[in-house]
Amino acid sequence: VNIYMPPQVTATAPFDNTSGIALNSSIGVSFSHVMDTSTLTTTTTSACTGSLQVSSDNFATCVPMASATPAFYASNTLAVIQPAVNLAGLTTYKIRVTTAASDATSYPLAATYTTPAGFTTVVAPVSGCLPPAMTVISNGAPAFGLKLMTDGSIVYAIRSEFGSPTSRIVLDRWNCTSWEFLGQVTSTNPIINAEGLMYNGFPAIAYTAEEFSARNIRVYRWDGTQMVQLPSPMRFPTSTSAGQIDIGANGTTLYAVWQESVNSGGFQIFASSWDGTAWTPLGSQLNIGANGYFPKLAIFQGDLFASLVDDVAGKSVFLHRYTGSWNSVGGNLVADPGNTTQVYSTDLVAGPTAVYGAWAANDSTGDGKVYVVSFDGTNSTVLGGGAVNASAANGGNAVTLGMMAGVPYLGYMEQIAPASQAYALYFAAGSWTIIGGSSLNVNPANNAGSVIFSEINGTKYYAFSESAGSVFSAPTSLYLRILP
Repeated sequence: VNIYMPPQVTATAPFDNTSGIALNSSIGVSFSHVMDTSTLTTTTTSACTGSLQVSSDNFATCVPMASATPAFYASNTLAVIQPAVNLAGLTTYKIRVTTAASDATSYPLAATYTTPAGFTTVVAPVSGCLPPAMTVISNGAPAFGLKLMTDGSIVYAIRSEFGSPTSRIVLDRWNCTSWEFLGQVTSTNPIINAEGLMYNGFPAIAYTAEEFSARNIRVYRWDGTQMVQLPSPMRFPTSTSAGQIDIGANGTTLYAVWQESVNSGGFQIFASSWDGTAWTPLGSQLNIGANGYFPKLAIFQGDLFASLVDDVAGKSVFLHRYTGSWNSVGGNLVADPGNTTQVYSTDLVAGPTAVYGAWAANDSTGDGKVYVVSFDGTNSTVLGGGAVNASAANGGNAVTLGMMAGVPYLGYMEQIAPASQAYALYFAAGSWTIIGGSSLNVNPANNAGSVIFSEINGTKYYAFSESAGSVFSAPTSLYLRILP
């Protein structure tokens, strides 16, 4: 007896029962079967027609889409639609798939699917209250890592500053005229790396700092009036030393992934989730080999992804997916691990149709080669077919990724005499384009720092630092720029 299961909706994006969703978000629906794309349609008017619908009033009216035909990915198991205009602020939307949707063998959904709770957007921004392009710091303390974030109405910024005897991470907000200081976290020892994002309506910050001859992880959250410290997620905080940390958020859950040297042994990669009360370990160590380095987080298709450098089969980069346990997906992203002597400076970002990983490597083609790979849930692809470097003769470092208006952006530094040069690129129509056609440096004789991308209510920003000496010790200018 053959029993055929009709196609089902397996996931939606944005995820159901989540808040803080950007106003320019695309809508995605994943199916259990390969679908007949001709049966997946949507509306370009306010009428609730088509098999894919999005509504804020229980489908009395629907959100008009930019096209009646979705974009299809993952072997026609993922359909993505884009609203014609931004969604309304602080509004709950539900996603519906009707029985007009059929799989490739012409079997329809058994019943209309509607997300039970829906997703809620951020507060609509104050009109015109966005920071312009500017120099945030001019010849001030050594600073880098300027990142913007918003709850939809307030624009926040964090940056790291090196000082003696105190280093700090500064949180500001834009008051429509200038940056206003809100708070800071300080360390009497160097801050190794710092990450920030919006978590449950407020900025959250995580960093690693040298403390008591070891490295420890610190996590803070702005509660509207002050910086509040959360417990460290480290598995063995009294007997280990920590390395790089990254954080991610989905609704009311905060995630962290980090490297930790257990009892002076090799570096292991661990992950945990914070529910507002306590950290919960997510599985065991992620690394396959003896050591793992440079972990990064992203949320794609409703699942948590982590990338890391792994000491297995040479120097390797693996992408792991958490579905109750960690599993490697997409295989080793490094094409020639046996001839790769070093991998460093990784990043990971999720887009509407894929998750993107980037790294710099010393391999058989040269030192400091920068690569970007996309993974659509099934297959991985090297974007551009090879190394991205602007100059084949120069090494890249300080790799960063951003996702703005559904397009992947890449930042990195290249060592070009007489100083390090910062580059920003975007990937479209199958190739990389260097923004401005050359390096970002205001003064090519100065050393540039990392490029950080931020999209705020549809405005695309990037920031980078520049100094006449070392970016960790010389006075710094910190620049904020806007992309067209």
